[in-house]
Amino acid sequence: MCNIRAKTTGICFVLRSTRSYLPHKQSCGFIAYFLCFPLGLLYIFWAFVPEKTLHLMNITYYPPKSLAFLIPTFTVLGIMSIPPIYALLNYLSAPSYTSRDTLWDGHSREFDTIVTTSKKKEGSSIPETFDLDVRVINNSLRCTKMQG
Repeated sequence: MCNIRAKTTGICFVLRSTRSYLPHKQSCGFIAYFLCFPLGLLYIFWAFVPEKTLHLMNITYYPPKSLAFLIPTFTVLGIMSIPPIYALLNYLSAPSYTSRDTLWDGHSREFDTIVTTSKKKEGSSIPETFDLDVRVINNSLRCTKMQG
């Protein structure tokens, strides 16, 4: 574990890094880098070298040259389709706009004066959080008193 102390505008903070997970990630990145480079060179060689030259080098078993255009095209299209698919999945998993689930969920807590005052911690000036009822908000917005 590495402790680094730094002082910034009078605030001292400690940076700690545990190296237990780094070797696994570093080795995966290292292997991916060294596999991508020769595979990329092999792809470029296969895509641009004519078939006569490949046959002269006794390379006779290779995919059709039409895939040289289709592989990058489908890769780019696949990467570009990730955000719309993700947005569609979020849209389908969210409740509809007319549903009451957009206002309350399983973690919602309604205002209750007895519960809030009894659970208030001693010495704390910050009250507990709760969800406001929509009727309270609508009444406060629409029922303004006329001052005259």
